[in-house]
Amino acid sequence: KKDISILNLNNQNHNQNETGKRIAVFEGFTDALSFVEMKPIFNGNLLVMNSISLLNRAKEYLKNYSEIHLFLDNDKAGEFCKNEILKSFPKTKNHSEIYALHKDLNDYFIFRNNTKIEKQQQVELNPKQEQEESEINQAHQTYRRKR
Repeated sequence: KKDISILNLNNQNHNQNETGKRIAVFEGFTDALSFVEMKPIFNGNLLVMNSISLLNRAKEYLKNYSEIHLFLDNDKAGEFCKNEILKSFPKTKNHSEIYALHKDLNDYFIFRNNTKIEKQQQVELNPKQEQEESEINQAHQTYRRKR
């Protein structure tokens, strides 16, 4: 049975229901794990809904927090959850613009890492590969038709 998961990333105090704390909200665990990888020093709790059908239960948990950060999916269900939470908690900060071109935070995280790896691989070309690429480019220029 699906249920809400709350992860405490707060180093000072382990009481998850203390008013005044910060919480980040996710639809799924992979998004939460991507967030932890991207922001390892986050001080607060993570709420993973695991299903949007648990939205009302999630809102009950959110009553105990003064600072709410949303990292919901960029789809119809995520948009619905975001709007419902913002209605109940107007001071909530929505962060979906960070990954607006992607389905969710995890897709953005994977894209960002793949882009970094590709850039590193381009930088790490050894001299032999650079020479081969240069020769190939020169060969293509030689055989071009002039008009």
